[in-house]
Amino acid sequence: MPYLKVKDDIDIFYECYGEGEPLVFVHGLGASSSMYKPQIEYFQQHFKVILLDLRGNGNSGFLECNVESVLDKQAEDIKELLLFFGNFFSNIYWSFIWWGFNSKGSPCIPRYC
Repeated sequence: MPYLKVKDDIDIFYECYGEGEPLVFVHGLGASSSMYKPQIEYFQQHFKVILLDLRGNGNSGFLECNVESVLDKQAEDIKELLLFFGNFFSNIYWSFIWWGFNSKGSPCIPRYC
């Protein structure tokens, strides 16, 4: 399984499929990237599909921070993952972010944007 070790030494699990503009799937609170497995087959034909497990979820490392900073840490993890894949946010749109709909989506996304 592929992992990216982020600045504070936490392993963030990710998977990547296909080629082209990035399409990042970010799950909601308490979920994992596995919720998007059914979408991979279709979207990988058109995009570079990137799935990740936010810290404290799925196969990623534990939440080792104050509760108040969880969303900021998760947003930073997304930023580091995108930098790892080639600084996609130099393009304003870097394609899409697919919001998880359980738990009202991933609330760390507005902090990233």
